[in-house]
Amino acid sequence: MTCIACKRANLTGAWAEGTAGADVQDLRAWYLTKHNQSKAHGRAVQQYLNLGVGPVGAPDLSEFESMLKSAQEGDSLRKINPFKAMSDKTALMMWVLQEALLNFIRKDLMQAETISLMRDARRQRLLIRYGLCKTNFEVCSGILGVARDFGDTGGDIVRATRHILKRVCTEYACPPRWYRGPESRFLKDVYNHAREAIELITTDAASNEILASNVGAGRRSSLVESDNSDEARLTPNLKMIGRDKAHSFRRLMTRPYQCDEYLDELLNDFVHDKSSMCQKIQHSFNLKTIFQEQVVKQEAKWGQKIKNLRAAKHRFESLAAPMGRILLYLPAFLATCAQISEQRLAAGPRAEAFLNSLTAERLLQAGLLADGMDEAMLLIRSVDVEEVDVSAIPLLVQSFVDRLHALFGPDRCALKCPGYTSHVVDLLKSGAVCYFLKHDLRRLRMPDDNAVMDRLFRRMACWLNVVMEVLRTEWPDYTLFAAMGVFGLSSSHSRSTAAAEFAVNAGQSFGRLAKAFDLNAGALEAELERVRPAARLPLKSVKHAVCDFSLPHLIAAKPLKFAKLPSCCTSSTRTRTKERIDKGVKRPRAEGDSDVGSVAAWLRTRRRGVDAAVKSANNLDFDVEDFVGAPEWTEWHGAEKTFQKEKQHDQLLEAFSYGALAEEDDVGSELARQAEERQRLNVKNDKVLVKQRRRADEAAARHHHVLQWDSLSGLSYWMTPSEEGSEAELVLQTRNLARTTDRFKADIFFVQDAASPPERVRWVAALCGKQVCDVAVVLGRGGMRVVYKPVIRRPCKVYITEDFKNRHVEIFNIVKQARAQRGSKWTICRTHTDQVTFCLATTAECESKPDWHSKSDFLEQVSRLDKSKSVKLAKLA
Repeated sequence: MTCIACKRANLTGAWAEGTAGADVQDLRAWYLTKHNQSKAHGRAVQQYLNLGVGPVGAPDLSEFESMLKSAQEGDSLRKINPFKAMSDKTALMMWVLQEALLNFIRKDLMQAETISLMRDARRQRLLIRYGLCKTNFEVCSGILGVARDFGDTGGDIVRATRHILKRVCTEYACPPRWYRGPESRFLKDVYNHAREAIELITTDAASNEILASNVGAGRRSSLVESDNSDEARLTPNLKMIGRDKAHSFRRLMTRPYQCDEYLDELLNDFVHDKSSMCQKIQHSFNLKTIFQEQVVKQEAKWGQKIKNLRAAKHRFESLAAPMGRILLYLPAFLATCAQISEQRLAAGPRAEAFLNSLTAERLLQAGLLADGMDEAMLLIRSVDVEEVDVSAIPLLVQSFVDRLHALFGPDRCALKCPGYTSHVVDLLKSGAVCYFLKHDLRRLRMPDDNAVMDRLFRRMACWLNVVMEVLRTEWPDYTLFAAMGVFGLSSSHSRSTAAAEFAVNAGQSFGRLAKAFDLNAGALEAELERVRPAARLPLKSVKHAVCDFSLPHLIAAKPLKFAKLPSCCTSSTRTRTKERIDKGVKRPRAEGDSDVGSVAAWLRTRRRGVDAAVKSANNLDFDVEDFVGAPEWTEWHGAEKTFQKEKQHDQLLEAFSYGALAEEDDVGSELARQAEERQRLNVKNDKVLVKQRRRADEAAARHHHVLQWDSLSGLSYWMTPSEEGSEAELVLQTRNLARTTDRFKADIFFVQDAASPPERVRWVAALCGKQVCDVAVVLGRGGMRVVYKPVIRRPCKVYITEDFKNRHVEIFNIVKQARAQRGSKWTICRTHTDQVTFCLATTAECESKPDWHSKSDFLEQVSRLDKSKSVKLAKLA
């Protein structure tokens, strides 16, 4: 049966295709009623009656709007479906929304004047975001695509990036089931324009990601990516390779303390070691409950609602946050450790050992270290936002240096301004650091000896020395990112000589930018000075003019709702899915009490206090190099500084090799010579990488190989007698293959199991370098092909005992015939001498002669498998 209305509406299904009612049971009333009540049939009937309905078969616009809204809220496809289950309709509708979004992205890519890519790869998962600017200065951003299970080498990342870009530039790609629209079409113009417009790629500092960026730009061998010579360079106009500063600045926390044995041990005892009390409390529900009860009893003025110490090691702040919380809630933490020790819990011995090792000096040192790490966290958080202004990073770096010099310099502001150190000092002076240990009361007091304080600040000065060296590595002044500082609206306000080292040199910066972007340095500087006063105007005074200047289609473009889809659906943990109803409404607080009530508020107070200390400090100019000979300076400090200097030199060589240095930079002949050596080393390393990539590709293709019949045409084959007259033999005879009964004349053996062929077949194949194939491959069922290397072409002297000749006559004849083959370099010796390579004997003779070989042992020793040609065949094509 056929439904005329559904057929004329070009619907799919049994009723439209005329296959309904094929069974007698389909003639029942419920079967007809079910079709009559379907929405698609109703719309088809309305169209058939010319009642003016929209496209038949397509869901209503309201359904798409509802699905888009649910997707923006982070719902899964299963949850979006009204029946809370996956369906082909839901998958097809989401694919349509995806194509609609990609259409906007393709249009933006085609109109882009410059494109920047942000690439994040980890554990074979790749996320690429993009930002672009059009000729009318319209800025667009979003997610370009994701990839997974692609590999973790530099070549793998380049291939995955190219795959994502091609996927975006392909219309109607990868449709779901029941799709009957246009075929997929690759938009080569969009792809080439996007490639040529990419000028910046920001990645992590991992070596494979840096290599991927250089390979895509053509600075390293393209063979690292693939052997396809038709593929053009992925990013031919790449000018900048950025290293994510949020990741690189994190080394300001991780590297310096590790080279100081005292600080390393202190941080492990307090926070990082798995047996530390911080980790014990963090990962134990019972201990965490005890800590929460103690926090409530402490009645701290900055909040009693904390539930953990934020000591999860995978977190970005896993060094600074737990140490700060321990010190802020120190009485509660010590009371928790004492209670654990008294109750004889599993962590009791560790709690007792921690309390025994606790001294006032260790607490003060922990406070100083926590202050330093919070300053590093402030810098990291400042650059770990999407809206960060690159031109403001030099000012943030200078402020970071000034603050550290104020805290740990001659003025010792860490003891005066609000912070972890001053908090510990107040606790020690008030006698609040007390606890019971083995029924004894212990109380820690502020040390009266100035030598202790001198020792603490000398240790922090050594720590600051390494921090400065790490900062020079992670923020070199010759990069284009540092040169972007000339576009900043705020002038440099560094108060220390150390911070002035990171100030922007306008002349050199304009030179670097002009060289990279092919501009005139003088004209660039003049243009910047012309527009800078207008940029410094208050926003309120120019807001209306900017709104009037904005293009009308950008103000009320309803389709731009699709642009929210990638940012809202990628991660519900980093973005808010719904707007807060109290957004913009400040919480009521008592006057003068705005910074009380939470740890975050206390941190804001601390940081404002450091700002005031920097402004009022008398002396910020102290040379950290003066502490190199201090008792607290160790060989590990020197080793870390040497390591950082080597990294700085490697980065300088890389910048020089790729032409990133300007004419104003002092480049000597020695650096040019080293750059040439580095280039030769890169060429050598690229050959190794290409070899590794090809080996990996061969290993991957070995299990999914398709053998062509043309490659077997004209060969002679040998087949087991049991297969005579079989279907496989008939197939081989029609493919221009000649059968032979002489094993030495056969080029290929077809057997039941190529892994365990007949004994004589294996001997001939292993000695003469033949190939053995499963007979199932001929019938299209797949199988193995094993190819041996011809070992008879390698010089070898073989002695065969008389007993072996008599017992294994056929094997002995095979060895003789193999020695007589053309190209053979084997020699059969009549007597056993020291020059004999192998001695072939029976099993009984091998028991008395350990260096002799039996029949099976001999074949395992001499046979060599050709791994590049031995594959698992899917079929013969």
